[in-house]
Amino acid sequence: MTISLLIGLITMPIMAVALLFMLSQLTPPVEALILPPFALAVMWALMFLIGSLNIWIALRVGMILPASALNETMTIPESYRLTGPLAGQLLITAVCVVALLIAPMIIGQSLQILAGYSTVVMVLVSPIFLIWCWITFFVGFGVLTVVYGHLAENRPI
Repeated sequence: MTISLLIGLITMPIMAVALLFMLSQLTPPVEALILPPFALAVMWALMFLIGSLNIWIALRVGMILPASALNETMTIPESYRLTGPLAGQLLITAVCVVALLIAPMIIGQSLQILAGYSTVVMVLVSPIFLIWCWITFFVGFGVLTVVYGHLAENRPI
């Protein structure tokens, strides 16, 4: 538990810096600030890895949410212990959730680059991305609910 918390505390600021960097790329940049494709690929790969790790930790300790919805008490260490048998499967799930989140971001940024950082493209892509994030958010809660039912209540998947 301590290692996961430490990893989360280390990776969250890195994600925040990456997010701020990406947001800075949404505004029409000065020509010198445009990143080469390789640097963009490295940035997206790092965001994918760090995001997967963060979502995995959230899935491991997130069993407290469905438990509290059912008026049951569960601590973070209990949640972490309970999800131990499915740690590998939850990592794969975290990778899939992050892929669901990052794919539209990559598509949106690619459209921005192709359109010469047009504000019109950003205005059209932003609502679609927000809706997609909302859907992905509920997919994550659905996963938590199913895993909780399987592990804590011994229901089949």
